Amino acid sequence: MSEHAKAVTRFLAFCVERFKLRHGLDGLTVGVSFAANGIFKFLSDNFEVEHGLDAEQIVDDIDIIMRRKGALS
Repeated sequence: MSEHAKAVTRFLAFCVERFKLRHGLDGLTVGVSFAANGIFKFLSDNFEVEHGLDAEQIVDDIDIIMRRKGALS
């Protein structure tokens, strides 16, 4: 696995943890929801931009996408 791929993987795990904490969910639920709603793809595709944001901004972006998809109220 390349160093970039490792960095993206660590970032995805970080995002799951931060989203989990904000919404009081377990990791499995968040992982399944992220996969089903394209969040992992979004975060991977936009790694360079999202990685430069603070944790609250990242989770805010995820919340916006999840709400638009009807996966978060």
